[in-house]
Amino acid sequence: MKISKTKNVLFSLSGSTHMMHQKFGDLLLPKRNCYMLDIGCNDGTLTAKWGNRLRTKNIYGIDVDSNAIKEAKRKGINAVVADVDNNGLAFRDESFDVVCSNQVIEHIANTDQFVTEIYRVLKRGGYTVIGTPNLAAWQHMVSLLLGGQPRGAHVCDRCWHVGTALAPTSNEPRRSVTRGHLRVFTWASLPAMFAIYGFRIEQRTAAGWMFLPSNWLGKLMSELDSRHSTFIFIRGRKP
Repeated sequence: MKISKTKNVLFSLSGSTHMMHQKFGDLLLPKRNCYMLDIGCNDGTLTAKWGNRLRTKNIYGIDVDSNAIKEAKRKGINAVVADVDNNGLAFRDESFDVVCSNQVIEHIANTDQFVTEIYRVLKRGGYTVIGTPNLAAWQHMVSLLLGGQPRGAHVCDRCWHVGTALAPTSNEPRRSVTRGHLRVFTWASLPAMFAIYGFRIEQRTAAGWMFLPSNWLGKLMSELDSRHSTFIFIRGRKP
């Protein structure tokens, strides 16, 4: 399994890249000198930002992209090449106060293991923050109504979007180490998945709505109609 946070076409469609990062970061609760793990840290740019928000230098990250890991290490991240889908998390039980992962879980085949591994490496009282595309976003529902494939549910390894009603299929191979979306969640199923494995869900939030930009209107609509927003986020705590 190959996981890496790459630029998704959905970001440009919804105009919500900035909003997505902001909403994810807002769920991180500062705790000085805590131990943080970012699953899918890429080159460490956002990982370092999350660490600064938490007020900690104890920042760890994993990713399958070896070149990205080299960059993350240069930014001071304790980063290692790892494949969580096939091998789990190579850390001891109760190692971290915070485990975060943004735009990764949708690329995981074994999501049950993904969730249980996060629970295992979290300290009691620690929490996880997860962000992912929303299968029930309006743009996906419109595509379905038109007889097309939802853009967030990939069916081809060659290119990202095949048979969608809102954009033409590209035959150009994807230039990414990231596999397509395998498990796509909704406003209801994401927290339910984590609750099944013992997490206490503290907060849900959303970002992006249809094709609206990241202005006041896009923010307002994602708050009024979170169930159909472009991206969804949760914070879940280990009791």
